[in-house]
Amino acid sequence: MKTAARLVKKQSGLALLQGILLITIISSLLLVIVSLTLVGLNVAKQGERTTKVLDIAEAGINYYLWHLVHDTDDYCDGNPCVGVPPYGPFVHEFTDNTGKLLGTYTIWITPPTGGVGSVKVESRGDLEDGSENRTIVAQLGIPSFAQYAVVSNDTVNHIRFGAGTEIFGPIHNNGGVRVDGVAHGLVSSSLATYSDPDHGGTEPGVHTHQPDPSQVFLGGTAFPVPPVDFNQITSDLNSLQQDSGVYFGASGANGYHIVLNTNDL
Repeated sequence: MKTAARLVKKQSGLALLQGILLITIISSLLLVIVSLTLVGLNVAKQGERTTKVLDIAEAGINYYLWHLVHDTDDYCDGNPCVGVPPYGPFVHEFTDNTGKLLGTYTIWITPPTGGVGSVKVESRGDLEDGSENRTIVAQLGIPSFAQYAVVSNDTVNHIRFGAGTEIFGPIHNNGGVRVDGVAHGLVSSSLATYSDPDHGGTEPGVHTHQPDPSQVFLGGTAFPVPPVDFNQITSDLNSLQQDSGVYFGASGANGYHIVLNTNDL
């Protein structure tokens, strides 16, 4: 009887030890799982904060891009320019669509040297609680006419590229564009629709008479888009005409062939 009692006590002790060991292992695993979960949540939260503060900084760049479109010579955010560039800081609140304050963006503007070139805009986004910030720097400028393979202001006859024509680079017309060849770049028009003078009738601003447009517009199409301002060119030409030098005027034919000498003569 004593031996049986001792055996029962021994087995009970082993069971208790095994239970404690099992609880310890489970507790350790739970602790590891909870720790990993908390780390994952912190990383996700940090990633969300980083994305949010970058969005705020980018909003500052987008805001001043919009501002320059409406006032191309304002480099001080509607304020008097004081001191030397960069001008700023100019602080704006950033809210969500419910009006909740998410943070602020602070911008500094450096105007183009001599009034020519791009505008440098530095935008720093700050979270509302001040715990994090990020900065984005952008160069903003008016796109050059040199970016186009063809750019036109023909809103009367419009433009057409016949079958067999292959064009590399962007094409834009403030009027309509018909392409029956192959366009490797983006083709854009400032018109939603127009009357094609070749046959009459209303056509989309950019169109083709080929059976498969996807084989024509390899770079895609865009219409209607804002018109290209050709007054920029006219203004520049007027300035050139008034400067000292030789003014040839219109050639009346195919233009001029100009050779630039290395001796400035």
